[in-house]
Amino acid sequence: MEKKNTGIHSIYVGNLNYNTDEDQLLGLFKSFGYIKNIKIMREGKANKHKGIAFVDMVNLADAEKAIKAIDGKLNYGRTLKVSLATTQNFKPEIHPESLTSAKNPKKLRDNIAKKERRLKKKTGLQALFSRS
Repeated sequence: MEKKNTGIHSIYVGNLNYNTDEDQLLGLFKSFGYIKNIKIMREGKANKHKGIAFVDMVNLADAEKAIKAIDGKLNYGRTLKVSLATTQNFKPEIHPESLTSAKNPKKLRDNIAKKERRLKKKTGLQALFSRS
C-alpha cells in the first residue's frame, strides 16, 4: 500500500501512563511538526483513561520522524509504543436471502446495525481513521 503525503496521518500512541494528558502529548510531538489533533481514548461514565491516544499530523514525513524518535521511549515510567495508525473497515455482510427467510427481517437488520455500532464504539477509533 502506497503512503500518500496528503490528508491527516494518525499516529497511535500506546502504553501511556494513565495520568498523561493532551498537553504532555503535545510536548512530546510538537517539535516534529504541525499537530492537527490529539485524542486520548477514554471509556465509560467515569471517563477512565485507556492508556492509548492518537496524534494527528498533517505531514507524513514529520509523522514518521516522530514515530521513529518516540517509539520505545520511556515516559513516566512506561515504554511507549508508537506507530502509524491503520484503519479497521468493517462492513457486515447482509445476504438478501437471509432477510427474506428470516421471521422478522426488520429485527434482523436492526440487530446487525446494533452489532456494527457496538463494534465501532468498542474500537472507539472509527472517526479518527476516515480520510477524504
